[in-house]
Amino acid sequence: MKRVLSCFVIGLAGLFYCSEILSQPATGKVSEQMKNFSWMVGDWSGEAWYLGRDQKKIQIVQNEHIITRLDGALITMEGSGYDKPIGTDNAKLVFQAFGILTYDNSSSKFVLRAYQGGNFIDSYLVPNPNGTYTWSFEDSYGKTRYTITHRADGKWNEIGEQSRDGITWNQFFEMTLSKL
Repeated sequence: MKRVLSCFVIGLAGLFYCSEILSQPATGKVSEQMKNFSWMVGDWSGEAWYLGRDQKKIQIVQNEHIITRLDGALITMEGSGYDKPIGTDNAKLVFQAFGILTYDNSSSKFVLRAYQGGNFIDSYLVPNPNGTYTWSFEDSYGKTRYTITHRADGKWNEIGEQSRDGITWNQFFEMTLSKL
């Protein structure tokens, strides 16, 4: 059994050694591209809202913890939404998500993997001519897109919209965060 396990580990090590991921001298290029998002790194907090099932706005306090990893080649994002400011009596967690952002050299695109509630989606984070970024996905409900803006006052604004037909969009989410 030890011999089989050893062979397996050695085989995996060889696979990783020969893989395109480790043989690319591209970490520098990825890290350079990721500097576009250096403004995000840090802790953020602010007001947000989303539409509940009854289509009424639900106000929350949104927090984001953003850090770089692997010499700047990855950015991880951990978001938490509370029904009240943290530290107040009975503040309840109502939203939690985690994301990983990087730059893919082979497609020359920013790639985002977002996790929430035991599910995940993969999306490209697309730069727009007006300086914003959009990420989107499709599911059984239709299309969903989020637009990120780094405002002139330093705040992070993000809106979420949904569409059944890809033409008519309805906003269901917005957050405006300040860096702590």
